Amino acid sequence: DSVIDGHSLPQYPDAALAANADKFNVIVGEPGDGLPGFSRLACFGAGAEDDPRYCVFTRPGGCR
Repeated sequence: DSVIDGHSLPQYPDAALAANADKFNVIVGEPGDGLPGFSRLACFGAGAEDDPRYCVFTRPGGCR
């Protein structure tokens, strides 16, 4: 489970996320993550075990 500021983030298997990417405009993942159509907006954290590095990815358009 990924936790940011004490809040658990829902996680989806890669295939499920890719198949449903049109349902999301913003996703949070590791720096190497991302889906076609999404652009990395910003990253946070030092990358240490107690301060993992996460990035925010966004895509234009609406959600299905």
